[in-house]
Amino acid sequence: MIEMKRSEAIKVFLGSNMVALGAGTPYLYSFYAPQLLARCNIPISKSSNVAFSLNIGMSCLGLLAGVITDTSPQLSCCVGSISTFTAYSLLSLCYYKRMSSVFLISVALTLVGFGSVCGFYSAVKVCTTNFPENRGTVSAFPVALFALAGLLYSSICEKIFGDNISQVFVFLLFTCSSMIAVGTFTLKIFWQTNGKLTANDPEDQNSDSLTLVNTGVERYYNRIPNNNVEINVDDDSSTLNTPMKYNLASLGSRSHSRGNSETMSTKGFSSPRKIMSSATANPSIIPAVANSLTNNNYLSTPAENAEGYYLLDKNLDDKDSVNKGHFLSSQNGQNINDYNLSDKNDVFNEERTINRREKITRILSILKQPKFISYYIIIATLQGIGQMYIYSVGFFVQIQVKSPPTDQLHINGKGLQALQVSIISISSFLGRLSSGPMSDLLVRKFRSQRLWNIVASASLTMYACTKMLQVYSVPETDGSKLHMMANVNNLSFCSVIFGYAFGVMFGTFPSIIADSFGTEEYSTIWSLCTTGGLFTVKFFTSVLASDIGSHLNEGENICTAGVLCYSRTFHTIFLFAILILLATLLLISGKYMKKDKRIENFDVQSRDAELATMTDGIFV
Repeated sequence: MIEMKRSEAIKVFLGSNMVALGAGTPYLYSFYAPQLLARCNIPISKSSNVAFSLNIGMSCLGLLAGVITDTSPQLSCCVGSISTFTAYSLLSLCYYKRMSSVFLISVALTLVGFGSVCGFYSAVKVCTTNFPENRGTVSAFPVALFALAGLLYSSICEKIFGDNISQVFVFLLFTCSSMIAVGTFTLKIFWQTNGKLTANDPEDQNSDSLTLVNTGVERYYNRIPNNNVEINVDDDSSTLNTPMKYNLASLGSRSHSRGNSETMSTKGFSSPRKIMSSATANPSIIPAVANSLTNNNYLSTPAENAEGYYLLDKNLDDKDSVNKGHFLSSQNGQNINDYNLSDKNDVFNEERTINRREKITRILSILKQPKFISYYIIIATLQGIGQMYIYSVGFFVQIQVKSPPTDQLHINGKGLQALQVSIISISSFLGRLSSGPMSDLLVRKFRSQRLWNIVASASLTMYACTKMLQVYSVPETDGSKLHMMANVNNLSFCSVIFGYAFGVMFGTFPSIIADSFGTEEYSTIWSLCTTGGLFTVKFFTSVLASDIGSHLNEGENICTAGVLCYSRTFHTIFLFAILILLATLLLISGKYMKKDKRIENFDVQSRDAELATMTDGIFV
């Protein structure tokens, strides 16, 4: 396992933030969309289809981006940079040539979305993987910057370029693609060792625990008949280089009888290498180390265990690790390379094929888990609510501005709409940024669960719904501007709450997914989780459209009934938020029940072991 130096950790952290900032351009679409569609003569009736292309790139193609990111974050950044460069080149060409092509613009926006998630997933992946002790805090920064990027770019472009959208596209073309390309040199995985190491949920274990996963390479070497295996801990940073010997046959039978349900708590250890080093320094813990290895599928059956396995402490795809003797030596002093293997290249090629199959199998098994299904529903619902509000806040502004008594003030609707967008962006940024440290504090300090952040997010959503349904009436005798602006000010307050709740949800769930399912397929699983937003956004926006339409007077294009225009929508959202709150509380209580049961089983096993020791002493 490769451990990060301080300089490498800083480089990874800064690189991930720069990539996330460069990848946040999808939220800039509303800045240039009116001028782009007008110059290219795109009819309003087709504008929704053009905007939907962004969602296709971010959600549908997000699954492909997740697979690429899990393969290599650096490759994903390269793909994202090329996609972003191509996308803004096409948009610049369409704008300059006045090309009235819905298809070409849609392709460009799809590439904007795809390039964005390629960079964003890579940034979050390296943070959650390389900083397992503080993954919530570290990953909160790129997640927050991704949300804030749209506001930053719109402010910069408006100040520098004004209405010159052609120059805006050129600026985005070079700036954003270059920032994402930085990840090809900085976003490296140091702590993950190609599937051999995945993180257990610290909320389940309440400790820093690891699950050692069977890599499959032992299948090719278990033919070597030797029960005693010498584990040579070779660490450049340590003077310890002492072999340890285990009898795999005895360990295997003991493991098989006890099952694979146990995991070894490694509190105080940051890597399996340190576990081995500590075991050598303190022989009394060697049986615990050995049992933890066997209990986690290093030895799959008693028959195979008796033949002996050789464990590998380097990346399995690195053929040099075989040639350099990192496979463990046998008792008679022979190296594993001395045995007749038909072709090492064939062995490793076949192993890669098996690893791909196992990866697909693992992903499919995760998708069937009730935990994943629960997370999927929670993310989809809260994502749909948040994005519906973000996309529709302009309608809420128009309704309040055109409804009495605010209509008497003749407020600039466009300026107020821009203010709401800025409020939502900043609130979402703060929610994402604060949720990471809060979730880490819950886990590390209070031994609690990150899901409490989701409880807070759902509760804030419910509160915002009640505020959206609140009507501020103005007495006939009081025509002051302050009272007339009460409903508009209330809308701004609701934008703060909705934006912050949305940010907390998106800032917390990446760490929850990494804790629950490991980091090896993290990007693929996370991209799958976010696909549910496509359906929920469509559902909630349809409810809103129907609600507003039912309150329109004949011949009107804008509803002037105030809160009544969208009251049914937020009553519906309130009910969904209650369901999500209850579902999250059930998940939390279920984890506490599992924890209590695990402690109870441990106490029973401890008493049995103590009784067996006492009995052995009596008979001796």
